[in-house]
Amino acid sequence: MLKTSYEAYFESYTPHIENIQQYDVESPLSYMVQLANAQVPLHEYWVSKQFNYFNIEDRDNLIDWFERVAVQKKLPGTAVVRATYLLDLYYSKIPNAAKNILIKQSQTLSKQWDHSVIGGCIFDIASKVEGVKLFPAIIACFKCPAQELLEMQLQILQSLNYNVTMLTGIDFVVAMSTNLYQNETTPNICSPLKQLKIISQQITVSPINSDQDQIMNINHKKEKLPMSKFIAKAAARVSIFQKNQKFISVSQATIGAAAVLQVIKAHRKDFIKQFAKLCYEGKIEFHEVQGICQQLDSESKVW
Repeated sequence: MLKTSYEAYFESYTPHIENIQQYDVESPLSYMVQLANAQVPLHEYWVSKQFNYFNIEDRDNLIDWFERVAVQKKLPGTAVVRATYLLDLYYSKIPNAAKNILIKQSQTLSKQWDHSVIGGCIFDIASKVEGVKLFPAIIACFKCPAQELLEMQLQILQSLNYNVTMLTGIDFVVAMSTNLYQNETTPNICSPLKQLKIISQQITVSPINSDQDQIMNINHKKEKLPMSKFIAKAAARVSIFQKNQKFISVSQATIGAAAVLQVIKAHRKDFIKQFAKLCYEGKIEFHEVQGICQQLDSESKVW
């Protein structure tokens, strides 16, 4: 039986949970939100005439490709989230990106679908940020000299002002989850970041299906969802939010908060008031977070 996207990515986030801990989750949430709000892709950027060489179907195809490669290569789902974010930022900034001179001048790259070359380079950049070397596979995919892809990557990096380590929705999942669970964690001298590392080492991978989810919902009062699995579930939801074209211009802070709220409603309703207070202190619009969750729920019953 084929796994759903959510099932596959929950498994992906669980063993690789340490990859989402590169950033200082002890930074003030309001400052993290400020950084995220400064890096928001344009809404429906493909509609503008200057971007009409890239449409929503192209975007969907690239993200589907990212997901397939991630599952096949057992990459952390964080790489897909970052690649999708960078893809939207890049195409928001570059008019007629597909008519790239480096692609047109290359005898090998010019034979490829333009967007696949750009998407492949962006995916490799995102994977490197998440600690994975994907470049050899990209070279093999396009059957071209490494130097040509490196030049293409350099051009993409320059277009993004080399800012490819920006916060994603998953970073906000980690930060908010750590805050929500801080009163339940055994007191010690470790920082929240170190506590997460300790917890992640104890995680075992197990497939998630609808029946298991229902069992967890029934028994959540008897056994509260531990922080490590709370983070993994919320992180998997980030990829679903980010893939939806309606949320492209939504801040990563809001996307992360919406993912956290979804898990709270399913497993930890006792966190609702604390979560609302956290949004207020971090200057995240709580009504916007609720609106996104409601909109996605009305479109699909993934959960």
